[in-house]
Amino acid sequence: MESRDMLVDIIDMVSKSHQCSSTYAFASIPYDIKKALKCGTSAMNGYLHPPPQHLRCALSEIKSDPTLCRTPPLQAYLQQIQKSTKHSHHPGHENDKLYASDYIHQDDNKACDSCDSEQQLPRTPRKSTDPVIHYGTIASGNQVIKDAEQRDKLARQYDILCFEIEAAGIMNTIPSLVIRGICDYADSLKNKMWQRYAAATAAAFAKFLLSRVRTHQDSGINS
Repeated sequence: MESRDMLVDIIDMVSKSHQCSSTYAFASIPYDIKKALKCGTSAMNGYLHPPPQHLRCALSEIKSDPTLCRTPPLQAYLQQIQKSTKHSHHPGHENDKLYASDYIHQDDNKACDSCDSEQQLPRTPRKSTDPVIHYGTIASGNQVIKDAEQRDKLARQYDILCFEIEAAGIMNTIPSLVIRGICDYADSLKNKMWQRYAAATAAAFAKFLLSRVRTHQDSGINS
């Protein structure tokens, strides 16, 4: 699993059967809408509408040139937000710790101060605090995920990058695209240390994406 500050997740995911295709399926998964199957198993039983075409086109343009996401204007948008919003800066790599999936955190109000350091998973240190954009399936529902083993099970089964609890309520009503900054690992440790930074990175990318949206006049399409 990547560092939480690296993940700004956008719905733009091909299904497993189309990963090598040039045709992309833009969709999100409602992870808490299930149907019961034999032997006590279950499967997803619902869908969320894909984002509007003009947002998908802008997203595809950004994906086609990855350098756009590592240089201004994305960084400029993030810096603007951080200047005007308190406590929205990167909390520091020392506060980004990932533990084994079967480990239960000792105090969910503290940043692992009393947790067993031997249960912490080693990862290659990052040289920068700049956010990195990941494109993939976002699972949305009404149930908060605070179980790392359940997180991993669902992630493997449906190729999920992250979980959230807001998009499922609007995507089938209001045409939209979901952008999420990651603030926790969906495990037993859940605090607010990374929430403001995660919100800032997602907002920065949203501004960046909207700056790439073409109007009918720009695209030469007559209404």
